[in-house]
Amino acid sequence: MSFIAKTIKGIEDITAAEVKGKIILPQTIEYAKEVKDPRTVTMIYELLDKITFSSIEDIAKKAEPVSKKLKKTIKYDILPIREGTHAFKGVDVAKEVGRVFRDQGYTIDYKEPQQTIIIDIIDNNILFGLLLHKDLAKRQHRIRHNNKSINACIAAALIKIAEVKKTESILDPCCKDAIIPLEAAKQGIKEISAIDPLKNNVRNAVINCKYAKTTITPQCYELTWLDTLFKKQSITHLITNLLISKHDEEPEKNIKELFHQADFAVKKSIVIITNKPEIVKATPSTFSLQKEWTVSVGEMKYVILRYIRKN
Repeated sequence: MSFIAKTIKGIEDITAAEVKGKIILPQTIEYAKEVKDPRTVTMIYELLDKITFSSIEDIAKKAEPVSKKLKKTIKYDILPIREGTHAFKGVDVAKEVGRVFRDQGYTIDYKEPQQTIIIDIIDNNILFGLLLHKDLAKRQHRIRHNNKSINACIAAALIKIAEVKKTESILDPCCKDAIIPLEAAKQGIKEISAIDPLKNNVRNAVINCKYAKTTITPQCYELTWLDTLFKKQSITHLITNLLISKHDEEPEKNIKELFHQADFAVKKSIVIITNKPEIVKATPSTFSLQKEWTVSVGEMKYVILRYIRKN
């Protein structure tokens, strides 16, 4: 038996390391043993079969052997996932596969299914599976959401990219709804500082942190306060979200200030997610860019940048 973990496009390597699996297709990691509470996974299903196809009729034909692995008495829903360019829609595939299953004597029940069949179409590959967990990117404690915040799985990936040890400290100086600090807490990090210059952001961050039953206490401070709030190199990692909109005033100035303050307060690394990497990269600093990841969520594209302090 093997499992498939679906993830965000661009962080497959992070998810593969988390579940101890291998990347077999974009956003798709195959692994052998169940993992408790994976933070960078959006969906998990038990893999039944994986094939290649050339047409929608080919998919339906190859679904017949899959049906033999299922129990006749169980009612099924069919959930198609489609990635790539095809001459058909996911719902068309679901109809064809559903027809094959009904011909085999199965009951397709979309309202109250006992199990859900996954039809995962990626280019000319198709994976059949039984759904185990979905919507894993949703967090119950995230009751306040900032419009410039990020997907929780990406926030979790930022912590892993920084390679934070449980004995180390992190700072998010632009915490918004506190999704990054909260993901750090869920990964066992104890020393977490959350700051934001906007009072409304801090108010929402406080609500989320309390609802999640953490000890994180978000505070309202400008970036210029970091060298006052923290001792020299007392923060191990700075991890933050620098998504920039057209309404933001002087983003170059703010990013320059962030690096200036980090030069004083941060000991080891800086991890930033941004939609304007050219602005961040142009900022001189005592930190050097080690690696970057390009991440996509729907039509939105971001870049994750990991900096380490120069020797």
